[in-house]
Amino acid sequence: MRKVLYCLGVCAAIGLGGIGCAALRLNSGGFERWLTPEIYSVRYEPENQCATVVTRTGEVWEYQPVAPEQMDEWRRAPDRDEFYRTRVKGQISGRKIEF
Repeated sequence: MRKVLYCLGVCAAIGLGGIGCAALRLNSGGFERWLTPEIYSVRYEPENQCATVVTRTGEVWEYQPVAPEQMDEWRRAPDRDEFYRTRVKGQISGRKIEF
C-alpha cells in the first residue's frame, strides 16, 4: 500500500498552495523547496524512481519512472519550470494525487 501524501497548511487546503504549502511523505524524507513560479516543492525517491511535485496551485503529482540522471539534470536546469513542462509533464507517466 502506498504511503499517504499530505499537503499541510490552510493555504493548500483552500487552493492557494503557491502562498504556502508544506508537503511531506509520512515515514520518509522531506521535499526540496524549489519555489519557482510553477513548482512549490519536489521530492525524489531514487529507490522507485518516483518524483512527487507540489505545484504552486496546490496540486500534487507523482511521476514515474524518473531516472536519477534525469532528476539531477532537472535540479541543475537553469529553468526548472521549463524542464518540468517539456521533459516531465506529458513525457513521463504521471498521476494526480487527490486528497
